[in-house]
Amino acid sequence: MIKVELFFVPKNIVGREEIFLPAKNLKELLNKLVRDYPELKEVLFKKGRKREVSDHLIIMVDGLSARKLKTPLKNGATVIIFSVISGG
Repeated sequence: MIKVELFFVPKNIVGREEIFLPAKNLKELLNKLVRDYPELKEVLFKKGRKREVSDHLIIMVDGLSARKLKTPLKNGATVIIFSVISGG
């Protein structure tokens, strides 16, 4: 199982900060999140491109930045997903 920690917009959509899902890579994990929480699609992926992670997200896998959907996930890994916050 992969521990997924969510912050800011993703957390608000899911309604909790932490969930657990099985996945072999980042693409599978994000697709499962969208399957379970369809509103996340617009947050996780670039508009019209389900094959590219949104530029408004930071994703960390076991403390390292991850943007490639092929990033492998090991059982017990922690994935942190948070939206970038900016102000003017």
